[in-house]
Amino acid sequence: MHEEGKFGVQEAVWLCVCAITAKLFFTSPAVIAAILGPSGWFMPLLSGLIALACFALIVVLLRRFPGRGLTEIYEVVFGQILGSVVSALLGAYLIYLLFQNISEFQEVLHLYVLRNSPDWFIISAFVISMVIISFFGLEGLVRTAKIFSFFIVAGFLTLLFLASGDYNTSNIFPILGFGIQKTLVYAVLRSSTYGEVIILTVFAGSLQGTDYVKKAGLTALIISGAISTLSFLAYVLSFPFYIGQEVVSPMYELSQMIDRGRFLQRIEPIFLFLWVITTLISCTAIFYTSVSIYCRIFRIRDRRPIIVGWGIITLFACLIESNISGSVYMGIQTIRQVGSIPFFAVPILTLVISLLRKKRDGAHEKK
Repeated sequence: MHEEGKFGVQEAVWLCVCAITAKLFFTSPAVIAAILGPSGWFMPLLSGLIALACFALIVVLLRRFPGRGLTEIYEVVFGQILGSVVSALLGAYLIYLLFQNISEFQEVLHLYVLRNSPDWFIISAFVISMVIISFFGLEGLVRTAKIFSFFIVAGFLTLLFLASGDYNTSNIFPILGFGIQKTLVYAVLRSSTYGEVIILTVFAGSLQGTDYVKKAGLTALIISGAISTLSFLAYVLSFPFYIGQEVVSPMYELSQMIDRGRFLQRIEPIFLFLWVITTLISCTAIFYTSVSIYCRIFRIRDRRPIIVGWGIITLFACLIESNISGSVYMGIQTIRQVGSIPFFAVPILTLVISLLRKKRDGAHEKK
């Protein structure tokens, strides 16, 4: 077993919250506005409830195999070869998700802030930072998330409060948008938005028991759901859906609109700090989890060479993404709509198979 250090529930919670909510700073609100119209603001709430139910079932799976992480459970239930293949598919999806997130971050940053900076410079600085943090392991990452989480949450709430002067309640009507059925369908598909909570289950065998994972995961999902709902509501109140769907980064645009007199204008540099830190924590969490899955499959104990190699691959893969439309409407749309399969559907299927085959940690006791 790979030891990941010791840390509390709070650290794990804020790591998941940062990993989940980072996408709010990009194009997700605009895409939802185009699909669902005014009803897009309560779609994250429905998706969060679905994610909570799915995670509760995954906790049941973890209870059947105490002391084991998700990748180890796959090997017990499916066998070593097939279980490794299932774990590899999860790792591959995380890598693809990472490529898309970094590419989207770079394109939006290039569009709004660093217009004259070359793509390779922005991506290289980001990937190098991500690799350095990964060298400190999971414990260093979660403690970093906890330290900055206070600033991130406070800054986020302050942003929503200061932007309240531009809210228009008529923008949320008609309240059901393009229809409740369409909203429910996309709420199910977009439950993958909360899928980063799976990170806790991957490291469950190295943490402090299933109850720890359950408490941290459910708390993170509740906080993330509240933040996402508030964010989408503020966005809908500020921009009519027919205008909001054209905005690349709605939250950044929201920060630019704030005008509270002569001494409180142009606060987007503060927002930019929160944006970069949250995205860095989120991408590092995904990056480190994919490295960990790879090392567990091939029984590699020294992760440092893999981290460096993974960083080089990430750098060149992200440089392939050349424009914002390709990154958003092809890659981002795909991962949002199919992400619930590796994050939730496969673990729940594993639970069903373990129940049918009566597989649990009896013959496979942790040593």
